[in-house]
Amino acid sequence: MAPRKGLLAATAAVGAAAVFAFWRRKKQGSGIFDKLKSIVLRNTDGVEVHIIPVGASIQRLIVPVQGRPLDVVLGFNKASTYATIPGTPYFGAIVGRCANRIAKGRFSIAGQQYTLKANNGPNALHGGPDGFRRRVWQASPVEQTADGSAVALTYTSVDGEEVRPGLGLRLRVQSCLVTWHCCGLTGRAASHEHMQRGGAVVHERACGGGEAQLPRYGSKHM
Repeated sequence: MAPRKGLLAATAAVGAAAVFAFWRRKKQGSGIFDKLKSIVLRNTDGVEVHIIPVGASIQRLIVPVQGRPLDVVLGFNKASTYATIPGTPYFGAIVGRCANRIAKGRFSIAGQQYTLKANNGPNALHGGPDGFRRRVWQASPVEQTADGSAVALTYTSVDGEEVRPGLGLRLRVQSCLVTWHCCGLTGRAASHEHMQRGGAVVHERACGGGEAQLPRYGSKHM
């Protein structure tokens, strides 16, 4: 029995070492993202927007409320959380290449079927597990305006990324913060202070102009 116990102990030790090694590699890899500098936009009203290169995500939106600064969007403290942790929400991020769900994680073009990585049950949601929200975007220098500031972020999605066919897609997002007006393309910014205290969004409406829309798939997974 002694040799068997020794074998079990050795196996457990090797397993623990492997887990520790994986954790150390994960931590070292995530540190790369945490070294990325956030971009801060300010206007003359004392409002600040903090944007991180990972996913071109709005990390913080700080507004003066009754004489004190208040962050009114949900976000994570570390950029590595946006980039590496599975199952995280899409807080403030640019999503794609396809927003919303692709039913069953597959589609056809000219008779050729493509199968995507599923990350929402059987479906591919917001570009899959490694969509635009986990990519590092390149930021231009911050430009100062008469009453605020602006920045442009770009990312190039190559042919075949996330199994999607087509020519390389170059994306450019312009975010600006001026007096009384914050504008910019963002995917999922939740601006409800009470959510940070355990509340929920009861009513939410989004409007957008377009010549066509994607019909909803008739199931709970869309």
